Amino acid sequence: MTRDTTFWTRFWIVATLLPLALGVGAAARADALAPPPSDENLRPVIGVFCQDTDTITSSSTIDPEVKAELSAYKYLIPASYVNWIGQAGGRVLPILLDQPREYYEEVFAKTNGILFPGGNQGIDPSDIYTEEGETLWNLAKEANDNGDYYPIWGTCLGFEELAVLETESTDVISLDVMATNLALPLKLVPGAGSSRLLHGLPPSVVKALRTQAITFNSHDHGLLVSEYLSNRSLNSFFQMLSFNLTPAGQPFVSMMEAWNYPFYGTQWHPEKNNFEWSQNADYSNIPHTPPAIAASQATANFFLSEARKSGHVFPEAERNELIYSAKVVYTGKGDWIYEQTYVFCPVGAPDCPVP
Repeated sequence: MTRDTTFWTRFWIVATLLPLALGVGAAARADALAPPPSDENLRPVIGVFCQDTDTITSSSTIDPEVKAELSAYKYLIPASYVNWIGQAGGRVLPILLDQPREYYEEVFAKTNGILFPGGNQGIDPSDIYTEEGETLWNLAKEANDNGDYYPIWGTCLGFEELAVLETESTDVISLDVMATNLALPLKLVPGAGSSRLLHGLPPSVVKALRTQAITFNSHDHGLLVSEYLSNRSLNSFFQMLSFNLTPAGQPFVSMMEAWNYPFYGTQWHPEKNNFEWSQNADYSNIPHTPPAIAASQATANFFLSEARKSGHVFPEAERNELIYSAKVVYTGKGDWIYEQTYVFCPVGAPDCPVP
């Protein structure tokens, strides 16, 4: 692969000077975020968005018996996302689709953060997933503006969703950013080390992320660096922390955080390192080395440390609504992409009750 020295020189100059030009930085970010409460919430609950079963099962080769079992339900959540949160001491409330606004307001009130997972869901502003995501996105922004600390994390598709939610356009996402079955070291941009996310990880993990191929990419869409640098809505809201190159040489943003909100996104999959074991041709390079395991644990620990700053309290009388009462299906048969999957809302049911 050839390297365009002129392009990279320009890139580093812009990446270094952009925060100064925007008048934002570590100090401004720290001032804008509300201070955490004196006592942490030790029972954090994270809301995790479901996705349409049909969009997931139609996107890859899947064992017919597994597909038939999954297709009996409208929505699903891969168990790896639940386990990623659980390893850091958090619990999960599934966020169902196609519910009234009051449902999402209640979800927000009794959770301490949101995870937008990876997958194959449509994220156009007109899609139901984005419409309902926007409700929670706006509630979170308003809450943080008023001193009610509330974090958001987006992984892969969820990372892209964050960019779409802020710009209200899918034009920011390129449909041809092919990086599948690819583990990479991160290329950190100047100033990334002082970000909340990277500063909140152990130095050994940050070094491993920078020097070892432990971030797993599985996407054919993405946010190009050129789009980020040229899009005022994006670069004034999000700080790019790292980028990577596709095999074709396209620079794409691989990690970012909001300047003034506790919102974080990775185009790569921290949950797969510890909880997915497929040898499928598109997933056989998931890294399972000790540094990769540590990175998965450290990112989860960071996000849950943010969630513990939220003062929202989940009503323990409603514990049956948590994901652990939902049906879990073994989906690793035939070497599919997920080991286990939680399923919700039987097809043909008159409504879609919580678990």
